[in-house]
Amino acid sequence: MDSIAMRTLFLTFSILCASVIGARSEAPKLDGAWVLSEEWAGSMGLALVVKSNEFRYWFYSDVIGPHEPAYPISGKVAFDGDLIRLLPSIANADLYAKNWHLVAYKGEICLLAESDLQGYKSGNPFPYSRLLFKIDNFDEKKPVLNKRRKRD
Repeated sequence: MDSIAMRTLFLTFSILCASVIGARSEAPKLDGAWVLSEEWAGSMGLALVVKSNEFRYWFYSDVIGPHEPAYPISGKVAFDGDLIRLLPSIANADLYAKNWHLVAYKGEICLLAESDLQGYKSGNPFPYSRLLFKIDNFDEKKPVLNKRRKRD
């Protein structure tokens, strides 16, 4: 992607984020289930359910560590502009990210981890496969296998 196209994409992204933030006069209505792109199916999955100021979180990876936590991990949610902070109720909770930003992608509001957003701001390609998409029907029995519905 050439420099002009990259700047145009970044400017569009910034304007969309500012529009989402500016249009909100109260706490964001993020209640519902958010899942990682289905591009990761089989190798990684992430599900986040937000209800009011509380969350439940599940994660799956084909790389299994020696100390896998019991899921779901739960806690409180704090809102700070376009930033959503997950505050787990257990100390040292290992989450993919504790800070998520509201972003607009192809006309859809999504969540993007702080580290992925910083990477993009540093010149990396936009990490669309790392977005969390809101889904309508969520099965808590198979949280990381949920798929978002296709949008036209």
